[in-house]
Amino acid sequence: MKSACELLEIIKSDDYLGEHHPDVGRVYKDVATATSTLLAQNKLEILSNAVDHQIPKAAFSFDKAARFEGECCKKFREVEALYKH
Repeated sequence: MKSACELLEIIKSDDYLGEHHPDVGRVYKDVATATSTLLAQNKLEILSNAVDHQIPKAAFSFDKAARFEGECCKKFREVEALYKH
């Protein structure tokens, strides 16, 4: 999970693939799926360590993690919509 978040930060940069590349969308979906799984299993500590650069640990909560999952899903759908024929 942490490596997927780190990969996402790298590949969505303009120097690499950019925010709207299909691979970026797929990584967003992977992160959302992993987040959903960890939330379902109540593994908040693992999740907080994985997304610590996006959600400060002191402010981490189930609700913020769920919002993070929703944001990742939304970004995946936005990228996916750009490439549908």
